[in-house]
Amino acid sequence: MLVWIASYPGSLDYLFLQVLHQRFGIPWYEAEIADQSSLPADQIATQLGQKSAKGSWRKFYERAVESDRLVLARTRMPPTDAIPFVYISREGSRAIRTFYNQNLQGKTQTSLSRTILGHHMYGDWTGHFQNWQSRSEQANGKFITIEQFISDPESLIDSVSPILGSPAVISAAQLEAVQHTDIAPNGDMLPDEAALFDLVHGESATARGYARQTSAIASISDALAPETLLSCIEEYRKSIRMIGQMHEMSGYITSLQSQLSEETGRLRDYIDVLKNENSRLKNGG
Repeated sequence: MLVWIASYPGSLDYLFLQVLHQRFGIPWYEAEIADQSSLPADQIATQLGQKSAKGSWRKFYERAVESDRLVLARTRMPPTDAIPFVYISREGSRAIRTFYNQNLQGKTQTSLSRTILGHHMYGDWTGHFQNWQSRSEQANGKFITIEQFISDPESLIDSVSPILGSPAVISAAQLEAVQHTDIAPNGDMLPDEAALFDLVHGESATARGYARQTSAIASISDALAPETLLSCIEEYRKSIRMIGQMHEMSGYITSLQSQLSEETGRLRDYIDVLKNENSRLKNGG
């Protein structure tokens, strides 16, 4: 039995996985590494419960789906099957900043503004959530937030137990450790970046119970221009093609193509919004 632990990058899903491993002894696997045998032993975070599948992920996936043993697989990709899942959300601006600071800053040409827009292989924060939310097999899925988990881990573990098929007990030490976790990323968004996040993700944030950003756009810089959004679309197409070459699971390419179509439409909508906002500001609105 395989269960997806899905999240947008930067959502601190490892906290949830670590508790499951420490309490129940359930290991987890990184689904985005096609050749699991390429993982050196010293890179496997055994203290967190991560394990190598010892071979190709595709073959391991096929075996895990048919197995009676519970297997947890971490993914940041769109859904590709009807397998049970737990989706872990984190407040968008914090997730994006964490992902950018740890994985993109200084390693790529992508700015924080472009990361807000989804200018990378995982797409944007809102679209990522909606891809999982749109699955028809909602009875097999559970949506939680990392903030809720840190606030009340026992209740959250209890709520996902029917999906995991595991008892819902956490030790006092684990409970205290989780509740004292500091999840605030380093640094804040600049006013324009915060305004862009609110423009793009504010409605989704509100619907998911998060407070909206309060910054107002003083001016729309080149980083927020429609041309940037168009370049994001092309970058996203390149990422989809690359991911498609890495994975050969049944249904994966179709799912990615559908996601690309949805994200392209979303980015074009953002272009219209930014054009209108730009026009309003120029006219003194």
